[in-house]
Amino acid sequence: MANYDVTWKATDNISQDDSKHPCRQVYVWLFTKDHQVVIVSKDGDNWQLPGGKPEAGETVRQTAVREVFEETGLDISSVADEVEAFGYYVVVEPDNNDETYLQIRCQLKIDQSADKLKLHVEAEDDSQPSEDVIKYVKSVPFDKITELIPWMTESGEYKYLLGKVAK
Repeated sequence: MANYDVTWKATDNISQDDSKHPCRQVYVWLFTKDHQVVIVSKDGDNWQLPGGKPEAGETVRQTAVREVFEETGLDISSVADEVEAFGYYVVVEPDNNDETYLQIRCQLKIDQSADKLKLHVEAEDDSQPSEDVIKYVKSVPFDKITELIPWMTESGEYKYLLGKVAK
């Protein structure tokens, strides 16, 4: 089993030292105006935020827009400039020659209530292995997200957002 050292950094700017590492993931917290969060799943049991790997030459925002569309059916391209990075994880794999990479977290506030969203997974890339294909999408209240994503309780991103949402 892989061993990882993970450090959370709550910032909208990647430090100069960290910027030398590749970005391997961009995940997006999509908040509705009624305080729900859009989540996705490959199997209906294990849930996560929409997101994934940047394609060659993509910016963080471009990755966020593409992944959100592929995994949720929501076209956020018209509000792409409102997608805000709010932090990132620096991941070091000691078992893999200390390979180091970044996992960036973004957020976007959607000016719709959850019941008005037309969520679907039809745009998901089905050329990837079937176990990697998102098959489910839904929205849940922010205060219920840890029931579906239990590891989130201890995550830096959740603790950061909890402080923002609670205000």
